[in-house]
Amino acid sequence: MLVIDTIKLAKAVAPNLKSYSLTALIDEFDIADLPPGAQHRAMYDAFATAKLFLILIQRLDGDGQLTLAKLAELGASPNDPYFLSIQRGLF
Repeated sequence: MLVIDTIKLAKAVAPNLKSYSLTALIDEFDIADLPPGAQHRAMYDAFATAKLFLILIQRLDGDGQLTLAKLAELGASPNDPYFLSIQRGLF
């Protein structure tokens, strides 16, 4: 299973932020339509992270050529077995 870290993706898109907390990233990328007063609740955080992920992918895919391998390179943990398989050309 491939695990993609939204913090690593956010650092690729916006490398000079002071904070990469979910709250800071919500503010930085102007993520709207989130339930008010529900921060740090599971559903809120999951919804916000999903919206953030979609925004980051759009920013990273400026030329329309974003591949799973590139996404894994930017956002996967170097010890992730799926990432290592992609690096070795198994996928």
